[in-house]
Amino acid sequence: MAGALMYDLVALVVPEERCRTEYLVNYNIFDGACNKVLISKCLGLGIIAGSVLVKVPQIVKILRAKSVVGLSLLSFLMELLAYLFTMSYNVLRGFPFSTWGEAFFVLVQAIVQVTLYLHFAFSWVLAAVFIPLFGGLTYMLC
Repeated sequence: MAGALMYDLVALVVPEERCRTEYLVNYNIFDGACNKVLISKCLGLGIIAGSVLVKVPQIVKILRAKSVVGLSLLSFLMELLAYLFTMSYNVLRGFPFSTWGEAFFVLVQAIVQVTLYLHFAFSWVLAAVFIPLFGGLTYMLC
């Protein structure tokens, strides 16, 4: 039971069956090809973990100040579209989440930034309308 659980957990990081067998059955942790896959996967997951909170300080600052003076809506929108296109391309190509997951998390944070900008610079109605419109665009692209 514990062996099967360990095998399933390793499968999250090591996608190749041959490498899981090398690591868990043959106890060979020095296989060069498998180590490259493992390092690549771990780096991808590390980048995703780091991207989860990348925009949080600016979001908190906007919320505390209740103002977006000095910030550019155009730059927020361009960044939003860049992450949307990156994410949709990777989803449509069927690439693994570990290769594009950071784009998803940064996209969510960028949506929050744009929504806050619209709320504080214009009105909450515009901010409320933006979310379903952008959701529709995301659905059409992915």
